[in-house]
Amino acid sequence: MLQRLSEGVNRRLAFLFPERRLILRSEASTRYFRVSPLAQVCAAALVVAGLGWTGFASLKLAQTAIRASAATERLAATEAAYEARIATLTRKTIQAAEALSIARRAAHLSTARLAEEHETLTNAMANGRELAARLQSERSRLVSLAEEHDAALTLCQATENRVATLEAALAEKSREAKSRADMLAALNATLDDVVTARDDAAETTQSLTLQIDELSEEISERAARQDRLFTQLEDAAAASLGSLESVFEETGVKLDPILDAVRREHGGAGGPFLPADEVEALSEDADDAPRLAALMSNLERVNLLRIAADRMPFGRPATSVRYTSPFGVRQDPINGRRARHTGLDMAGRRGSPIHATAAGKVAYVGWRRGYGKVVEIEHAFGYETVYAHLNRTRVKVGAHVERGDRIGDMGSTGRSTGTHLHYEVRIDGTPVNPVKYIEAARNVL
Repeated sequence: MLQRLSEGVNRRLAFLFPERRLILRSEASTRYFRVSPLAQVCAAALVVAGLGWTGFASLKLAQTAIRASAATERLAATEAAYEARIATLTRKTIQAAEALSIARRAAHLSTARLAEEHETLTNAMANGRELAARLQSERSRLVSLAEEHDAALTLCQATENRVATLEAALAEKSREAKSRADMLAALNATLDDVVTARDDAAETTQSLTLQIDELSEEISERAARQDRLFTQLEDAAAASLGSLESVFEETGVKLDPILDAVRREHGGAGGPFLPADEVEALSEDADDAPRLAALMSNLERVNLLRIAADRMPFGRPATSVRYTSPFGVRQDPINGRRARHTGLDMAGRRGSPIHATAAGKVAYVGWRRGYGKVVEIEHAFGYETVYAHLNRTRVKVGAHVERGDRIGDMGSTGRSTGTHLHYEVRIDGTPVNPVKYIEAARNVL
């Protein structure tokens, strides 16, 4: 096996290394040696390996010598830096010793000054104690003078009170005398007035009778006017309330949670304008109180319904369009298979303005698979509207828009067969039929 392998290798190498023969002659004999191609290759490999090892060893020896030289230079530089550092530290030590000597002398001088100041302070404290004793003596004398002064003031006040009492008694006597004289004069004047009033009483009675008749007619007219005002307000409230509630019923919206949310947010403030004098006139009649309470309740409900309607997507996203694909199950316009359509398609001219159908905040602007360029707006009460296949968007994420604001242009981007708007209305993420809200806009806006 090995012989056959060796012969095969020799045949392949014979082109580059042909077989050679070596002849060795001696006096007695002659010998022949055959050198095969494989042996030649092995010999050449050994020679090359020897040369390579010799070169590698020489290179490593040179590198070692270079590194030793560099290490010697670094050692010399380190020694020089160390000696310079030692010299610097020596100078700093000498300077520190000199500074310490100076500080000691300064401390000695400071100690002497502190001793002198301590002696001065001791003398001052002794003088202060003497002054404090004198101050206490003067304070006692002042307290005695203050007590004498207070006693004198008390006596003066009692004297002034007595004088004031005597003056008041004298003034009272004078007023009583004057009052009697005035009373007599007033009695005479009153008698004259009574006579005159008796003569005028007949004329006043006749005039009052005429005024009572006029007031009766005015009260009757006011009652009729009040009843007409009640009737007009009740009819207007009933009409508005009926139309608004029918709109919400047509769209299938749960009305009470929305009204509660509006009432909490706005505190129930608002409503139509009613002049204060008319409302006060209506509330003065106790018999009309239940009627007035019912009217005010209806007006408040109308106001809450209008606030809710203004914040819901009751509007048309585009004008001058035709409906091309309804909401619900339809035949897909591209592959022809039946599929669920979550919006309403409206065809129109490319670049036609697309408007927001209610106030809200722009939640997304960009590209969505199948929708193309799209704008998504979040509204109140969990509502969201989607405007897809746009040619251009005109709002940014986070912007606040009002009903009727232009948010983009009609186009045919994404999965579309022609220029149109794909419009969706979602409640808490669930698509609903937009046609109900578009039709309801006719009765709200």
